[in-house]
Amino acid sequence: MLEHGDQVAATARDAAVLGPLADRFGSRLLPLELDVTDRAAVEAAVQATEQRFGGIDVLAPTRHWASTRPPSGRWKR
Repeated sequence: MLEHGDQVAATARDAAVLGPLADRFGSRLLPLELDVTDRAAVEAAVQATEQRFGGIDVLAPTRHWASTRPPSGRWKR
């Protein structure tokens, strides 16, 4: 997406891992530290993204699972 000129809010538990992307794409990338199990942190990340980019057009939740199954009982809808 960034390669095509889009603006992206990227999240990680440690925002420092997003540093190389931030260096490469500058203001088109909003690096955010986020623990997805913390509802208030998720809401803050959404708000920061909306403030920076004026809204969210596409949401692409991705997760690099250590196993093929998500942790049971930890996700709320």
